[in-house]
Amino acid sequence: MTGHGQQPRIFIRPVARIQNCQDINDFRRASAQLRPINGDCVLSIPVANDDTLEETRNILINVLKIKRGWGRLNSLNSDSQKPYEVSDIISAAEFFIPEGDNNSLFDSEASPYNRKDCFSPTTWLVQLIPLDNSMSRLDLYGEILERIKDGEFDLVTEGLIPKGFIKETDICYKYCDGALFRTESQAQNKDYPEGAGQIVNINDLLEENKRIYENHWPPESSSSEYY
Repeated sequence: MTGHGQQPRIFIRPVARIQNCQDINDFRRASAQLRPINGDCVLSIPVANDDTLEETRNILINVLKIKRGWGRLNSLNSDSQKPYEVSDIISAAEFFIPEGDNNSLFDSEASPYNRKDCFSPTTWLVQLIPLDNSMSRLDLYGEILERIKDGEFDLVTEGLIPKGFIKETDICYKYCDGALFRTESQAQNKDYPEGAGQIVNINDLLEENKRIYENHWPPESSSSEYY
Protein backbone atom coordinates (compact mmCIF):
# COMPACT_ATOMS: atom_id res chain seq x y z
CA MET A 1 0.00 0.00 0.00
CA THR A 2 1.07 3.56 -0.66
CA GLY A 3 -0.44 7.01 -0.58
CA HIS A 4 -0.33 7.72 3.14
CA GLY A 5 -1.46 11.11 4.38
CA GLN A 6 -3.98 13.61 3.08
CA GLN A 7 -6.02 12.78 -0.01
CA PRO A 8 -4.62 14.75 -2.96
CA ARG A 9 -6.56 17.37 -4.93
CA ILE A 10 -6.60 15.07 -7.96
CA PHE A 11 -7.64 11.42 -8.21
CA ILE A 12 -6.06 9.16 -10.87
CA ARG A 13 -7.65 5.86 -11.83
CA PRO A 14 -7.16 3.16 -14.49
CA VAL A 15 -9.88 3.23 -17.13
CA ALA A 16 -9.20 0.82 -19.99
CA ARG A 17 -6.50 -1.30 -21.62
CA ILE A 18 -5.37 -0.71 -25.21
CA GLN A 19 -3.91 -4.12 -25.99
CA ASN A 20 -2.05 -2.90 -29.07
CA CYS A 21 -1.44 0.84 -29.12
CA GLN A 22 -0.74 0.64 -32.87
CA ASP A 23 -4.23 -0.72 -33.58
CA ILE A 24 -6.80 2.06 -34.04
CA ASN A 25 -9.64 -0.39 -33.32
CA ASP A 26 -8.14 -1.27 -29.94
CA PHE A 27 -7.94 2.44 -29.19
CA ARG A 28 -11.56 2.97 -30.13
CA ARG A 29 -12.73 0.03 -28.01
CA ALA A 30 -10.82 1.35 -24.99
CA SER A 31 -12.06 4.91 -25.51
CA ALA A 32 -15.64 3.65 -25.57
CA GLN A 33 -15.21 2.50 -21.95
CA LEU A 34 -14.49 6.01 -20.72
CA ARG A 35 -17.01 7.53 -18.34
CA PRO A 36 -16.61 11.32 -18.76
CA ILE A 37 -16.28 13.38 -15.60
CA ASN A 38 -16.57 17.16 -15.58
CA GLY A 39 -13.10 18.72 -15.75
CA ASP A 40 -11.26 15.42 -16.25
CA CYS A 41 -8.15 14.66 -18.30
CA VAL A 42 -7.21 11.32 -19.87
CA LEU A 43 -3.65 10.14 -20.56
CA SER A 44 -2.08 6.80 -21.55
CA ILE A 45 0.75 4.90 -19.88
CA PRO A 46 2.74 1.91 -21.21
CA VAL A 47 2.33 -1.37 -19.31
CA ALA A 48 4.12 -4.69 -19.80
CA ASN A 49 2.83 -8.08 -18.64
CA ASP A 50 5.48 -8.39 -15.91
CA ASP A 51 5.09 -4.89 -14.44
CA THR A 52 4.09 -4.85 -10.79
CA LEU A 53 1.68 -2.32 -9.35
CA GLU A 54 4.60 -0.41 -7.82
CA GLU A 55 6.41 -0.33 -11.17
CA THR A 56 3.22 0.81 -12.91
CA ARG A 57 2.80 3.57 -10.36
CA ASN A 58 6.39 4.73 -11.01
CA ILE A 59 5.78 4.62 -14.77
CA LEU A 60 2.71 6.79 -14.24
CA ILE A 61 4.73 9.33 -12.26
CA ASN A 62 7.39 9.48 -14.98
CA VAL A 63 4.79 9.87 -17.74
CA LEU A 64 3.11 12.69 -15.85
CA LYS A 65 6.45 14.45 -15.40
CA ILE A 66 7.31 14.15 -19.09
CA LYS A 67 4.00 14.54 -20.91
CA ARG A 68 2.58 17.41 -18.90
CA GLY A 69 -0.73 16.63 -20.58
CA TRP A 70 -2.35 17.14 -17.21
CA GLY A 71 -2.01 20.86 -17.93
CA ARG A 72 -5.48 20.57 -19.46
CA LEU A 73 -6.90 20.40 -15.95
CA ASN A 74 -8.51 23.78 -15.34
CA SER A 75 -7.91 24.97 -11.77
CA LEU A 76 -10.27 27.93 -12.34
CA ASN A 77 -13.11 25.45 -11.81
CA SER A 78 -11.67 24.20 -8.52
CA ASP A 79 -13.05 25.23 -5.14
CA SER A 80 -9.88 27.16 -4.27
CA GLN A 81 -8.96 28.24 -7.84
CA LYS A 82 -5.39 27.54 -6.81
CA PRO A 83 -3.31 26.43 -9.83
CA TYR A 84 -2.41 22.75 -10.01
CA GLU A 85 1.28 22.15 -9.44
CA VAL A 86 3.56 19.25 -10.36
CA SER A 87 3.49 18.27 -6.69
CA ASP A 88 -0.31 17.87 -6.87
CA ILE A 89 0.05 15.48 -9.80
CA ILE A 90 2.84 13.44 -8.21
CA SER A 91 0.88 13.18 -4.97
CA ALA A 92 -2.12 11.93 -6.95
CA ALA A 93 0.01 9.33 -8.74
CA GLU A 94 1.25 8.02 -5.40
CA PHE A 95 -2.39 7.29 -4.53
CA PHE A 96 -2.90 5.19 -7.70
CA ILE A 97 -4.68 2.04 -6.43
CA PRO A 98 -3.44 2.74 -2.87
CA GLU A 99 -5.09 -0.36 -1.39
CA GLY A 100 -3.17 -2.67 -3.70
CA ASP A 101 -0.22 -4.98 -3.11
CA ASN A 102 2.83 -3.28 -4.62
CA ASN A 103 4.35 -6.61 -5.67
CA SER A 104 1.27 -7.90 -7.51
CA LEU A 105 1.20 -7.82 -11.29
CA PHE A 106 -0.80 -4.90 -12.61
CA ASP A 107 -1.92 -6.58 -15.84
CA SER A 108 -0.54 -10.03 -16.67
CA GLU A 109 -2.53 -10.08 -19.92
CA ALA A 110 -0.69 -7.06 -21.29
CA SER A 111 1.75 -7.72 -24.12
CA PRO A 112 5.42 -8.29 -23.21
CA TYR A 113 7.81 -5.39 -23.62
CA ASN A 114 9.10 -5.27 -27.22
CA ARG A 115 12.87 -5.23 -26.71
CA LYS A 116 13.61 -5.13 -30.42
CA ASP A 117 11.72 -1.88 -30.99
CA CYS A 118 12.02 -0.64 -27.38
CA PHE A 119 8.36 -0.03 -26.57
CA SER A 120 5.36 -1.55 -24.80
CA PRO A 121 2.58 -2.49 -27.22
CA THR A 122 0.00 -2.34 -24.44
CA THR A 123 -1.02 0.96 -22.89
CA TRP A 124 -3.60 1.85 -20.29
CA LEU A 125 -5.83 4.91 -20.31
CA VAL A 126 -5.80 6.67 -16.95
CA GLN A 127 -8.27 9.36 -15.95
CA LEU A 128 -7.33 12.39 -13.85
CA ILE A 129 -10.28 13.72 -11.85
CA PRO A 130 -10.07 17.01 -9.90
CA LEU A 131 -11.58 16.21 -6.52
CA ASP A 132 -11.58 19.88 -5.50
CA ASN A 133 -14.07 20.64 -8.27
CA SER A 134 -17.68 20.40 -7.05
CA MET A 135 -19.01 19.50 -10.51
CA SER A 136 -16.44 16.71 -10.83
CA ARG A 137 -17.45 15.32 -7.45
CA LEU A 138 -21.12 15.34 -8.43
CA ASP A 139 -20.35 13.50 -11.68
CA LEU A 140 -18.27 10.92 -9.83
CA TYR A 141 -21.04 10.46 -7.27
CA GLY A 142 -23.53 9.88 -10.07
CA GLU A 143 -21.20 7.34 -11.68
CA ILE A 144 -20.91 5.46 -8.39
CA LEU A 145 -24.69 5.10 -8.24
CA GLU A 146 -24.68 3.78 -11.82
CA ARG A 147 -22.00 1.24 -10.94
CA ILE A 148 -23.95 0.14 -7.87
CA LYS A 149 -27.06 -0.33 -9.98
CA ASP A 150 -24.96 -2.49 -12.32
CA GLY A 151 -23.95 -4.71 -9.40
CA GLU A 152 -20.43 -3.40 -8.73
CA PHE A 153 -19.10 -3.17 -5.19
CA ASP A 154 -15.29 -3.29 -4.91
CA LEU A 155 -14.75 0.25 -6.19
CA VAL A 156 -12.09 1.38 -3.70
CA THR A 157 -9.92 -1.74 -3.96
CA GLU A 158 -10.01 -1.56 -7.76
CA GLY A 159 -8.90 2.06 -7.59
CA LEU A 160 -12.06 3.40 -9.25
CA ILE A 161 -13.02 5.83 -6.48
CA PRO A 162 -10.96 7.44 -3.70
CA LYS A 163 -11.03 5.83 -0.28
CA GLY A 164 -13.35 7.80 1.98
CA PHE A 165 -15.22 9.42 -0.91
CA ILE A 166 -18.38 7.63 0.19
CA LYS A 167 -19.09 8.46 3.82
CA GLU A 168 -20.74 6.06 6.26
CA THR A 169 -23.86 8.23 6.42
CA ASP A 170 -24.24 8.84 2.66
CA ILE A 171 -27.69 7.98 1.34
CA CYS A 172 -29.51 7.90 -1.97
CA TYR A 173 -33.01 7.28 -3.25
CA LYS A 174 -33.81 3.85 -4.66
CA TYR A 175 -36.85 3.17 -6.85
CA CYS A 176 -38.77 0.00 -7.67
CA ASP A 177 -37.01 -0.41 -11.05
CA GLY A 178 -33.61 -0.28 -9.35
CA ALA A 179 -32.83 3.31 -10.36
CA LEU A 180 -30.70 5.25 -7.88
CA PHE A 181 -30.61 9.02 -7.44
CA ARG A 182 -28.57 11.26 -5.16
CA THR A 183 -31.58 13.47 -4.40
CA GLU A 184 -35.33 13.11 -4.72
CA SER A 185 -35.48 16.17 -6.97
CA GLN A 186 -33.17 14.43 -9.47
CA ALA A 187 -35.59 11.51 -9.58
CA GLN A 188 -38.55 13.83 -10.13
CA ASN A 189 -36.70 15.42 -13.04
CA LYS A 190 -36.68 11.91 -14.57
CA ASP A 191 -40.47 11.63 -14.04
CA TYR A 192 -40.35 9.48 -10.90
CA PRO A 193 -43.27 10.36 -8.59
CA GLU A 194 -42.63 12.25 -5.38
CA GLY A 195 -42.32 10.00 -2.34
CA ALA A 196 -41.90 6.82 -4.38
CA GLY A 197 -38.22 6.40 -3.58
CA GLN A 198 -36.79 4.46 -0.66
CA ILE A 199 -34.00 6.15 1.29
CA VAL A 200 -31.06 3.73 1.48
CA ASN A 201 -27.49 3.87 2.74
CA ILE A 202 -24.97 3.70 -0.12
CA ASN A 203 -22.54 1.50 1.82
CA ASP A 204 -25.39 -0.92 2.52
CA LEU A 205 -26.01 -1.17 -1.22
CA LEU A 206 -22.34 -1.91 -1.84
CA GLU A 207 -22.41 -4.65 0.80
CA GLU A 208 -25.59 -6.08 -0.71
CA ASN A 209 -23.94 -6.26 -4.14
CA LYS A 210 -20.95 -7.99 -2.57
CA ARG A 211 -23.14 -10.61 -0.89
CA ILE A 212 -25.00 -11.28 -4.14
CA TYR A 213 -21.72 -11.71 -6.01
CA GLU A 214 -20.24 -14.06 -3.42
CA ASN A 215 -23.42 -16.15 -3.31
CA HIS A 216 -23.46 -16.61 -7.08
CA TRP A 217 -19.72 -16.58 -7.81
CA PRO A 218 -17.73 -17.93 -4.82
CA PRO A 219 -14.40 -16.07 -4.74
CA GLU A 220 -11.38 -18.12 -5.75
CA SER A 221 -7.99 -17.94 -4.05
CA SER A 222 -6.55 -14.43 -3.93
CA SER A 223 -5.53 -13.07 -7.33
CA SER A 224 -2.01 -11.90 -8.04
CA GLU A 225 -3.05 -9.18 -10.47
CA TYR A 226 -5.47 -6.31 -10.89
CA TYR A 227 -6.52 -6.41 -14.53
